[in-house]
Amino acid sequence: MQLAESKGYEVREEKIDVDYALEADECFCVGTAAVISSIGKIEHGGRVVEYCGGGVGPIAMELYESLTNIQQRRTPDEFGWTVTVE
Repeated sequence: MQLAESKGYEVREEKIDVDYALEADECFCVGTAAVISSIGKIEHGGRVVEYCGGGVGPIAMELYESLTNIQQRRTPDEFGWTVTVE
């Protein structure tokens, strides 16, 4: 969420209705193990919605690249997320 905000995206943390998700331009999940994982399509109530041609969308790709660059120390960690273990 902090990373997305730093890129200028509006971030909200809230429960959403499935119909709201079905209207999105892009859909992805974020988590410690998943990092940032695109959702190719959602099927609900006889309706099928495909996001970004079933592939990775531009926002998910931007956030994934930024996050993994921080994790792998290719770019500075301005958030204080990484710790050097000696």
